[in-house]
Amino acid sequence: MMKKADKILVLFLIFGVVLLIFSTKIVLLLTGRNLEKQEIDTSVLSTGFNYNVDQVSDPEGLMKEVFIRGWIFNPSYQKSAKRYASVIFSGKDFAYELPTEMGTREDVTKHYSEYGLSQNDLGFNCTFSLIALQDGVYEMLIEAWEEGGTPEMISTNRFFQVDKGAFTEITDEIRQNLGSD
Repeated sequence: MMKKADKILVLFLIFGVVLLIFSTKIVLLLTGRNLEKQEIDTSVLSTGFNYNVDQVSDPEGLMKEVFIRGWIFNPSYQKSAKRYASVIFSGKDFAYELPTEMGTREDVTKHYSEYGLSQNDLGFNCTFSLIALQDGVYEMLIEAWEEGGTPEMISTNRFFQVDKGAFTEITDEIRQNLGSD
């Protein structure tokens, strides 16, 4: 028969192994960086947007955080309406939607002065932890809408491969190599 101390040690070891196995998921939940796989219909894309993705950083730090920055607007939007956007990484069978923070972009209003845009809510940025994404190839899309409006989605025509913590943009050269496998 096991002694009480041995039982406690076995329970402690089992608890430690469970924590180790689920440590990534636990850390993502505790830091608010967890991303849920979603089914998002990416078959209907809009073409009426002006946009640019200025920056997609390399993964940094222990959490392998990636920072994305850009701007987007639909010329048909109301000038004074509040605008929203999210970044979507769409894989083969599921997608991840990343909420963004909206901000001002004076450079965009100057460049597109013919639209008489308000500089508010043109810029977007978000940060996510790469370890929250399953390995695979993802298309980067942007979903945008104005307050009270219907969200519309556009493709950035940019693709990224997540592989064991590496985050690589797939260029034409890499795409050819992937196609030759």
